[in-house]
Amino acid sequence: MESKVFFGLDFIHVSLEIGNRSGRESDDYIAVAKLLLLLGWELTSAQVKQAEAEFWKRNEAGTLDRLASTLSRLIENLKNDIEAKERIIVHALVMSMLEGAIAGQQAELIGWLVQYFAIEEQRFARLQSSARNVMRALNVLRERTPDAPGSGPGFGPGSE
Repeated sequence: MESKVFFGLDFIHVSLEIGNRSGRESDDYIAVAKLLLLLGWELTSAQVKQAEAEFWKRNEAGTLDRLASTLSRLIENLKNDIEAKERIIVHALVMSMLEGAIAGQQAELIGWLVQYFAIEEQRFARLQSSARNVMRALNVLRERTPDAPGSGPGFGPGSE
């Protein structure tokens, strides 16, 4: 499996774990939003599909790595890239926000990333602001998507 697909598998694993830690149910919007975030890591749609298929295959077979191993691998891959470290923290925050208020276990996981990557408090505040901006964009997309739950005026015929 190529490295980007493997990264995608790990990203999906972590994103679903963040969702599970919220204690709330996911929906199609949340699943699609998480996949949109994954596209931001420069995976093609085919690579995202392959990563998702591999995740579910391993999940059903009970062969997924432990979360600690997955996180360690993600951290190791990103540790020398400041922009990527910040992006993964923003994405972790967004994934938590997708589920509503950030639950204690989600905050613990994000705090662990922040501590491991040595992100100072002021920089973390800016990353939180970036995450809120991403959420605003996702919410606008949700409102403008025809037939989406809670959709408002959308694109397409008759939407003007």
